[in-house]
Amino acid sequence: RAQMRENRNWQVRHVLVAVLGQKGGEENRRAICGLIREEKQPEVIREAIRWLVEIGDYNSVGAMIDVLERLEKDRGLPWVDMRKALTKLTGADYATAKEWRQYWQVRKEELKANPNAPDASKGAAGAGKDGEMKTGLVGMDKKVPKFFGKEILSKRFCFVIDISGSMA
Repeated sequence: RAQMRENRNWQVRHVLVAVLGQKGGEENRRAICGLIREEKQPEVIREAIRWLVEIGDYNSVGAMIDVLERLEKDRGLPWVDMRKALTKLTGADYATAKEWRQYWQVRKEELKANPNAPDASKGAAGAGKDGEMKTGLVGMDKKVPKFFGKEILSKRFCFVIDISGSMA
């Protein structure tokens, strides 16, 4: 845990997050929450998010909301992953950290007491009418472009079109 906090090499922090996540436990969960509050490297943040969801402990939600607030300006992949993770953990779906914080203040104790009861009244996580899991991306302030029915959330993308006929 000390190495994860102090090591300047992001690849080492990434691996250490995975190791602590696999081990589980309250101390490791707290260490991962502490790391993501300050972490700048997107790959490390995304790995930490993955393990916080895997651990599935509601004590992580407050830290995750704090990180979501910090990531809101950029709205990159860590922000998308954090929203999905919060939706998966709580069953709720909100657009901003402010809305998440208001929700969490009200629902924290209830969800801790009954972790198998998602908040169905707010478009909770689960299969939608098309059978896909909801993503936690409700309330985007602009219409999200789609390509073959899938939302494009990246800021940059490239289409590669092969007209050589070799794929026929």
